[in-house]
Amino acid sequence: MSIELAVQLWKETKNFIHDSHDQKEVAEAVTAVLMEHFDAEEIAEAFKFDKHVINSIAEYLGDDLDDEYYDEEY
Repeated sequence: MSIELAVQLWKETKNFIHDSHDQKEVAEAVTAVLMEHFDAEEIAEAFKFDKHVINSIAEYLGDDLDDEYYDEEY
């Protein structure tokens, strides 16, 4: 699977997850799978439109990526 396909799938499915807490949990699961196939910087760049994924990457790495990658304009 390409990172572009993963992004498109996430954009299409996250709209069906209405609760913010649930979005966070699903983003953590998606991030765990993506980390098996892509490096953190590549995921962060591709998913910079979604704060839940960026936060999940940061938690996975034990780092703070919010300021560097998250872009509120998306």
